[in-house]
Amino acid sequence: MRKLLFLLILLLLLPPWAECSGDAAPERVVSEVVFDYPGVLPGGVRELAGIKKGDVYSPRKVRDSIKLIYLKGAFEDISVEGRDTDAGAGVVITYHLKPRLRISKIKLIGNDEVGKKKIMPQLVFKEGDFVDPALIKKSSVGILKLYQEEGFRKAAVDILPQKINSLQAVV
Repeated sequence: MRKLLFLLILLLLLPPWAECSGDAAPERVVSEVVFDYPGVLPGGVRELAGIKKGDVYSPRKVRDSIKLIYLKGAFEDISVEGRDTDAGAGVVITYHLKPRLRISKIKLIGNDEVGKKKIMPQLVFKEGDFVDPALIKKSSVGILKLYQEEGFRKAAVDILPQKINSLQAVV
């Protein structure tokens, strides 16, 4: 019984002991940082990533960089891919950034009864802003309320962003 207890205690202590001795795995170094983005990368993104060639690779630092870049508000989706170099000692980090669309133009159609001068102040977004579904909904409600105040109780309002390219939309 004592031998069994001794072996059990030895097995419990073995993993920390085994981890402390022997050769530690070599640290991998970032050999390249790539940003996959359509068009010109917005200013400050490289700095927000905080990872550059020659840094020691850290999954935690990559996670933190994704959070910081996302807080910039310019991206709909961010994913990161790490790939070992052919030599095996380095890591190539690739950020895949999907941009949020920007409103390049606001176009009113079917506003025969209520003029553009009354409708435009109801929009809570402007040209150059990012397309934001919450702001589109709020604007729709405001325009619908305006039409109802003007006596058009059965009016319908649809604000439909139309993608022009990977960065811009007409609303």
